[in-house]
Amino acid sequence: MSSTDNQLAETTPTDHPELSPRRPIYFLGAILVALLALVVSYSELVVSRGGSVNAILLGATHLPAGALAFLLLILGANSLMHRFFSKLALRPHEITLLYSMLIVTALMSSFSYLAQVMPTLAGINYFGSPENKWEDLLYGNLRQWLVPWDVSAGAKQPFIRDYYEGLFYGQPIPYTRWLPALGAWSIFALALYGLMACLSVLIRKQWVDNEKLSFPLVQLPLEMIKDETRPSFFRNRLMWIGFGIPFFIHAINGFHQFFPAVPQLTLIYTLNQYFTTKPWNQMQIIFIIFSFAVIGLGFLLPRDVGFSFWFFFLFARLQDVIASFFGAEMGGMPVYPAYAYIGYQSVGASIVVGLGMLWLGRSNFKGILKGVWPKREQPDSSAEVMTYRKAFWGAVLSLAIMVTWLSLAGMSWQLGLALMLIFLFFVVLPMTRSVSEIGLLMLQGLFRPIDVLNLVMKRSALGPRNLTVMSLVDGIFYRDPRIIMPALLDGQKMAGETRLAKRHLLPGLITGVLVTLVVGGLFQLTLVYRHGGINCNSWFLLSNPTLYFNESVGILTGREKFSFFQLGWASAGAAFTVFLYFMRARFWWWPFHPLAYALAPAWPGIVYWFSYFLGWLARTFLQKYGGIKVYRRSRALFLGLILGEFSAALVWGLVSAITGVPAPYIPLV
Repeated sequence: MSSTDNQLAETTPTDHPELSPRRPIYFLGAILVALLALVVSYSELVVSRGGSVNAILLGATHLPAGALAFLLLILGANSLMHRFFSKLALRPHEITLLYSMLIVTALMSSFSYLAQVMPTLAGINYFGSPENKWEDLLYGNLRQWLVPWDVSAGAKQPFIRDYYEGLFYGQPIPYTRWLPALGAWSIFALALYGLMACLSVLIRKQWVDNEKLSFPLVQLPLEMIKDETRPSFFRNRLMWIGFGIPFFIHAINGFHQFFPAVPQLTLIYTLNQYFTTKPWNQMQIIFIIFSFAVIGLGFLLPRDVGFSFWFFFLFARLQDVIASFFGAEMGGMPVYPAYAYIGYQSVGASIVVGLGMLWLGRSNFKGILKGVWPKREQPDSSAEVMTYRKAFWGAVLSLAIMVTWLSLAGMSWQLGLALMLIFLFFVVLPMTRSVSEIGLLMLQGLFRPIDVLNLVMKRSALGPRNLTVMSLVDGIFYRDPRIIMPALLDGQKMAGETRLAKRHLLPGLITGVLVTLVVGGLFQLTLVYRHGGINCNSWFLLSNPTLYFNESVGILTGREKFSFFQLGWASAGAAFTVFLYFMRARFWWWPFHPLAYALAPAWPGIVYWFSYFLGWLARTFLQKYGGIKVYRRSRALFLGLILGEFSAALVWGLVSAITGVPAPYIPLV
């Protein structure tokens, strides 16, 4: 990182007394959470019928467009309250609490849980057929309480067919058939969320106070909230210019949906069509996508981070070309858009990143561990959501619940423990770090825990029962880990900035999670039964439910390929990541970030690399020729790009919901 970037790091004094929200704020939060769960559910499942690329997904990112739009509405309503009922107006720390509840709700209503769990449980019955052999090889390994349908009655059971093909209005929705299975899976989800909440407390001090990570995704909501006490953000002309650019462009594309004579402005290009001969035609997907929100985020990032992200994406594509040129085997990574040699480099890199974070914070973690035992003096945790002792034992209890749950579902407890530890330390921690340090807007890696085990053993050795249970967990939690842990840390960071006592986050978050489970779950069931799953989001309802059972059948029928070259590529990725960390520690000017190497070739890199490039280019140009003052003044313009694009997403999502006309493409994911 350059010395200029270091000068731009901002800190806020923490010697002011912490503040408590008024009790009615929790009730208001519950109402807002319920409303957001309805909005996000409709957007993800009905408005966004084309999957994840041609869609408006309001809850799929870690700066959720739905939550940010609700924050804008809260601030607008609050300005009226200040004018007419000043005593009832919300304070900044209370708005922070509401926003923290909203971002968790947005994630839960989308990839984090609800939009994945019901389609996965229904899809494995609806899409079963004699050709894919699911019924013969896998159904018999399912515990009855894992799924809502009868595991002994075959595929395409009537109420599951209704889920996909739709009910007529007036026909009753079979909610009670779903409750046992959804209740069981929600126990696992709540244990996972509890574990993440506890881990976020254990690492907050290390990341926020010791390493002073920048938390790029909280910059915009903090600017908006702090405007309550220091009006400047919404009065900044540059912000409104930035806001207007994406809002105007998406308005043109929105009107094109109604009036085809209005020209459409193309925001996505696929470059693979221009590479038709070897070795160039062997490159994996390479898009050019103009995402104004990501351009804004790319501008806010330190230059080494922005540079690394687009550089390592192109570095992965260069490896594709070189591998093809030399005739290498171009085997794919299971269920991910990458070749195996790229995917297993990411495995090795993520292992080093996970272990490296533990090593870097070893002094802090040792102090915490010494105080977790009874009658031992505890480190000061007065500024945390809960005491370190409660956080540690809460994490242990949550992990034990999940391993026991997996064992009851039919998986061996040893495998369940191994999978959860791999998921936590080599997926959850590195991905959470990527949000907190490099501002990655959306999370998806290139491997699952089973792919790490595949370094040293054939997956077929796990047996049909383990593979069957793992297929369900992969589809709901592991493949698309849009985890809530980054949101929990963002909430704690914002609480520190607005002086909200962090202990008040926990009851708010618990309220939000429970309300979302009930309201969002019932509403999503209703939506799909009324519209028919085959008419809803193609990723959630059609693609994702079939991937993992097809993969497991392939493994069990001998179509699995295993090679120790996988271990070699993972070792190469680990070694290169160690080299990057070494160079980064030795030389302040070193521009290559290890986290970007681990994650840039994955789906977020495919979607965001060009927009990160534009944001990095704008920041580099302005800092070089204008200096820090020009950069600081320009921040408002790029924050406006983010807010304008997210506001356009909400507006056109609502227009589509009301009119039934497809929404314009707004590249949030």
